[in-house]
Amino acid sequence: MEAHVDPEARVSAKDVDRVERGIRAGNTRDQVFPKLDDIATTVDGEGLTITVHFTKRQGAPVRYVADESIPAATVRQIDLQRKYHRTATELARAVGLTQSASCALRCHLGVDADPDCYHDFVFGKSRHRAYSDNAYQKMKDATETLDMTAVWKAHRAGRSGAPTQPCDLEGCRAA
Repeated sequence: MEAHVDPEARVSAKDVDRVERGIRAGNTRDQVFPKLDDIATTVDGEGLTITVHFTKRQGAPVRYVADESIPAATVRQIDLQRKYHRTATELARAVGLTQSASCALRCHLGVDADPDCYHDFVFGKSRHRAYSDNAYQKMKDATETLDMTAVWKAHRAGRSGAPTQPCDLEGCRAA
């Protein structure tokens, strides 16, 4: 909580022990958290009773929220390189397709337009696209139900880079 006042604040085990001793001794909030004089809470109206419990061994229930517009008490950042860990070549190999057939299927499914399926990593002037397991699962499921020859014919790039013919397959998400 002291990070709200001082962004450089680091919480150690000694700090947690000090707070725990202060609370058990019945000290006031000002005594337990001396840096939090400027932060306060107010309660308006009636509603649910909320109990906050600080502990080392037990945790509060956690609810995962993907939408950033929904308020959250805390934010957990994930390692994007662990979530998006497959290159286009690795994705094609995992699904069992050639790179060009994999590219046609990604186009058909709209994988490269779905932020849950891909992420562009930028390192200086280099840009590397990586794919998640969501992309893999979509493509793996699609190879079992779609006619890959028809997908290839509809989405393979001609010499100009444009598709050679329009896709009339159901569920096409090509942009």
